[in-house]
Amino acid sequence: MHRFKTLTTKRYTDGVKTGGWKAFRGRVWQRNYYEYIIRDEASLHAIREYIANNPMQWALDRENPANAGAGPGSSPAQPQGIAAEAWRDV
Repeated sequence: MHRFKTLTTKRYTDGVKTGGWKAFRGRVWQRNYYEYIIRDEASLHAIREYIANNPMQWALDRENPANAGAGPGSSPAQPQGIAAEAWRDV
């Protein structure tokens, strides 16, 4: 993951400098997100369910501007909706 993030960040930076790509403020990669390698069908199913259901959690998300008082440390160790057995090896 580190190499992927490094290479894509470099490509984006080069595109902004020499390719006329539009620059944006902020980071290329979101901080403190979860990286996970999908290893089997059960894990893939759990991740798909998380992706499908996660937008419903936005009202509770600490990154939601409406929840400005939630502060750091309020996110769970694993994202809601992902079973512990599917979230192993993170």
